[in-house]
Amino acid sequence: MSFSKKLIIAGATAVVSTNASQCSISDYEIWFTNFMQGFQADPTNTNNDCFVASNTFTAKTHEFIESFSKFDVKDWLNPVYLFQEDLVDFTAVFSNCQT
Repeated sequence: MSFSKKLIIAGATAVVSTNASQCSISDYEIWFTNFMQGFQADPTNTNNDCFVASNTFTAKTHEFIESFSKFDVKDWLNPVYLFQEDLVDFTAVFSNCQT
């Protein structure tokens, strides 16, 4: 491999590493949708089922996470129900994004 190719690969790796390190796991609402959009023929298209399903999934995931901070013994199964709904939405994401 020539030096110029190695230099291009090293530069691209550095850019990806820098950009990836700016997102934390709590930014899942941003990076998950963008990651799933990357499987589409046009990753910038936001008028498709993949984009809608990804946003629905991240919203449901947020609701699931929040259910623990709003836990109530009268509705103790709410996190379980939300997790099950989240799994259904997760399946829809992989179906709609055709991964």
